[in-house]
Amino acid sequence: MAEPTHAMTFSLWRIPAWMFARKPELVSLRAADLRYTCPVCGVQEPYVAANGFVRRECWCEYEARQRNGLEQFLAETGKAVAENRTSRTYTWLGDAGASRGLELKSFKGFVPHEHRDALTQATWYAARLTNGQYPGNMLLVGTPGTGKTHLAAAILNRLRTAEPPIACLFATAQGFFSALYAADFEQQREITMQAAETPLLVLDDLDKLHIGRRDNHEEEGEYQRKVLFDLLNRRYLSRLPTIITTNEQRDLSRWLDAATLSRLNESMTLLVMNGVDYRSSGGQLK
Repeated sequence: MAEPTHAMTFSLWRIPAWMFARKPELVSLRAADLRYTCPVCGVQEPYVAANGFVRRECWCEYEARQRNGLEQFLAETGKAVAENRTSRTYTWLGDAGASRGLELKSFKGFVPHEHRDALTQATWYAARLTNGQYPGNMLLVGTPGTGKTHLAAAILNRLRTAEPPIACLFATAQGFFSALYAADFEQQREITMQAAETPLLVLDDLDKLHIGRRDNHEEEGEYQRKVLFDLLNRRYLSRLPTIITTNEQRDLSRWLDAATLSRLNESMTLLVMNGVDYRSSGGQLK
């Protein structure tokens, strides 16, 4: 079997004196100190240097070192990629100011006390996701300013700071479509692919999405409902959860067709959050 290290002549190499004291596992004045037996490769005699001996690495050790090095490289690369993806949660559509401070929202900073049940449910939902479980979809409905977006962002932020971090994306429904309208065909495919494949997608303020016609041959809202069906159906088939927030509580058919609603409702956590508008009343959601 070939040597696991590059061919090297040690006979002319003098071992630095400091190595004998600091690296006794690698060099020695006595061959017996470095001789060992590998169960697979057999007895391994050390290399002979000009003033001592150098431990020989057997093939098994070489392969293990290479494998560990590769695994460490892949782990570090994967972590760097994950951190980069989580840094784009609120800015993935290109608007650097789109976060509106949402990256700072947390469960601890959730103020409205009348929605403690919603806080408990949202915390449970985030815990399921960080543990690799599928919690289904979540729909947060209610009057404006009651903390729906805050809780959705708190879930995202819990995932972003998990170990390892979990990539997730946030977009207002109108912001998502505005990005599609401004994009060419390839860019549209990239945007919808990211939204369809992210482990968790939040579509905020669904009811603020302007419904209109793209051409004269379709009914009002047909294009928007078709895009949302294609997106949410892909996520449904992949068992990827989606969180939607809306002020509209009775009828979402203006934005989602029956097939889309059926898929969402198959596994849905509903949080109803009605009450005081903390923004207009001077309250603050931290």
